[in-house]
Amino acid sequence: MSSALKKYAFINAKLRARMSTLLNDEFFLRSVRAHTTDELLPYFDDTRYRFLIDLYRQSADIGLMELALFEHEALEIQDIQKHLCKTEQITVDAWGKRYELQVFRTVLRLWFDRSIRRRKIDELLPYVCRNTRIHCLPVDKLLASDSNTFADAAHSTLYGPVVKEMIHEVQEQKSIFKLEIACDKLYYQSLFKAFDILAPRDRDIVHSLIGIEVDMENINRFVRMNQFYKLTSNELIETLIPNGKNISLDIFHEAAEKKEPTGLGLELFSRTYGKYLILSSGSSGENRQGLSVIEKLFSLIIEEEVKKVCSGYPFTIGIIFAWLIRKHIEVRRIKTLINAVHLKIRTERSEMHFV
Repeated sequence: MSSALKKYAFINAKLRARMSTLLNDEFFLRSVRAHTTDELLPYFDDTRYRFLIDLYRQSADIGLMELALFEHEALEIQDIQKHLCKTEQITVDAWGKRYELQVFRTVLRLWFDRSIRRRKIDELLPYVCRNTRIHCLPVDKLLASDSNTFADAAHSTLYGPVVKEMIHEVQEQKSIFKLEIACDKLYYQSLFKAFDILAPRDRDIVHSLIGIEVDMENINRFVRMNQFYKLTSNELIETLIPNGKNISLDIFHEAAEKKEPTGLGLELFSRTYGKYLILSSGSSGENRQGLSVIEKLFSLIIEEEVKKVCSGYPFTIGIIFAWLIRKHIEVRRIKTLINAVHLKIRTERSEMHFV
């Protein structure tokens, strides 16, 4: 008790105070009614996102706003780290590697377009994160490399060994599909390994929260792989991430053996998260709308788990992950808001994202 209190008392108070400042549904429902981006900007004036106002007025570039939001979210890790003990620092740092992974995937796709597909990428380069407080990737070196030197350029990164092993396959098949999957799996493998050093209570909490995320990612990936790629059941399972909370790889394997893929996503979801299907308003079918419904339901599930963490025993690592997850959700909603207004999506349709 005293050890947990010493570890988490200060950060618990600090993050609960921050949670009270998160933008609520009312903010999004009001602001999404703006007719233009210029009309939207004043809504951010009294928030932690005021930097978006100056940025847009200087650049009028939605892409740069999204990049600034990405960096703003990622740098939350830096602020939290200084208040944590060593064990918790290692765990939070492992979680934060997802931002490095996102940058690496972006760089990989741009490199692939330029080096393999022979496409021009110059217009996209300003939107690549080069903030060394977030990652240490040699972005420009990677982008400047060719198919023979990319593995050497990636050598110093977490993904170096995977790139070295698979680069010839990328060249031969002219596809980064398997390499991206390998990088994703490596990230989650490293993350779950970092959880091993935590106390049992903390370990159970993060396994539960991240396990739900893995279930969501696996259903999404499973359905898309089933629809768009001709994979055997074993190849399909190889694309999935271990350590889901409720949906084991064995369950996915059973589903993969079915010849009729229609409805697989909702069927997989209902086997372990069925009580939430009542919130899906009767949506069915295996299309983008169906996946969108499942993603929305998983968002509700994660939020419910976060509420449990926040209302339970206060001195655990749960409060840190609750904040990180809620911050991510808020940033994602702001990106949706900005794009909805910028693209002039009908108000009724865009409001659906914020209720």
